[in-house]
Amino acid sequence: MVTKGEMLENVISALQAGNTIMQACDGPNTPHRSTLRLWMLRNNDIANKILTARRLGGWALFDKLVEDQTPPSEKLAAMKYLITKLIPTQE
Repeated sequence: MVTKGEMLENVISALQAGNTIMQACDGPNTPHRSTLRLWMLRNNDIANKILTARRLGGWALFDKLVEDQTPPSEKLAAMKYLITKLIPTQE
């Protein structure tokens, strides 16, 4: 049986790679996204880990954008928008 901690690590790894929460929670040994959100609401440590993973995922997407040698304007605009949503401004 997979533990909650193992499920969280699976989600965190997927988010750090630039996946969305929906994608990260779609694989085996992961919680449903509504369960993940509930865990985040109930536990600030989990919420902070998930938010950090999403920020790192945003940077992973940025790296993919920079490394991509074929930047169509539509793809570029979509990636910029996505990155701004994944990497919130620090207050």
